[in-house]
Amino acid sequence: MGIVAAQSRRRQKILIETFQRRSFLKQRSDVLTTPRTREIWRDDDWAQFGRAYQWMRGQYSQRVQPLPPAKALLWGWPSPHFEDMQYKRLNDPRTASVRIWAEVPDDLILSSNFDGWHYILSELRFHRNNTDMPITQDWETLFDRQWLVAHDFYNEKYSGDQVVFPYIRREWIKKVKYFRGQY
Repeated sequence: MGIVAAQSRRRQKILIETFQRRSFLKQRSDVLTTPRTREIWRDDDWAQFGRAYQWMRGQYSQRVQPLPPAKALLWGWPSPHFEDMQYKRLNDPRTASVRIWAEVPDDLILSSNFDGWHYILSELRFHRNNTDMPITQDWETLFDRQWLVAHDFYNEKYSGDQVVFPYIRREWIKKVKYFRGQY
């Protein structure tokens, strides 16, 4: 086997920013995960989005690897992405939170478009005129970067990428910032 072939199989790591509750870092394990009960950031307010989150879990299992049923997907963004104030306004000020920068292997990551994800959360179709196609099949357009670029879901200033992955190893963490939200 040549050097080039061996190098192409090496895991690439991508610097990801993720926002978690402070308790995420207090886990005793070297592998940090989140239970399914915490899969949606604001559980009570976002209950109507359960179908979309379940769909994304299925896409992750099909496209990357199977997920343990009791564990949630972690959500993040390629760094640099968020301004501090942008996120603090979305987070409950009563909740102690952390912003984590971690180098996550690319073979654990499923990337998608942030703006397109909001179509799915709202149960909208990308192909509005094709109602013969099941909506969940239409939603797979979320992973068609070429189509999304052609239909203005990406722009030069803001790429709109978001990622999901199943866990973070402590050794991958590069930086942590503690904060509370603001209204």
